[in-house]
Amino acid sequence: MEKKVYEAIKELKFKKRVNQNISIFETKYGVLSNVAVEVNERVVTFFPLLSTTKSVPVEIKSVLEWTHSDKIEAQILGSGREKFALNFFATDYAENREKYLKDTILNIALAGFAYVIDSGKFDEEYDDY
Repeated sequence: MEKKVYEAIKELKFKKRVNQNISIFETKYGVLSNVAVEVNERVVTFFPLLSTTKSVPVEIKSVLEWTHSDKIEAQILGSGREKFALNFFATDYAENREKYLKDTILNIALAGFAYVIDSGKFDEEYDDY
């Protein structure tokens, strides 16, 4: 797994400089991308991104900045169309931090990966756990 991550990082191409300290790198594979954000020339985060053009107006209720990543990542809590709660990782937070902190309603393009979690089965030697 570590080898694959290093290979993916080597494929990244410069996308944009947010400010003098923050740069964004990306490699696109159709609608999928790998994104890395550097702070002071050090990769702070690396994640997959699924792009979409469909958006929904989201009322921002709370922004939970992740301090372990120099506040360039955040979990956003809000509601969509006053009908459903929404909690998401803002993949564009490094670029749009001020908008998330200032604006109360933003048009958010929602896309995501789904995971299925199932109960595991263990060998007899692990029955005590």
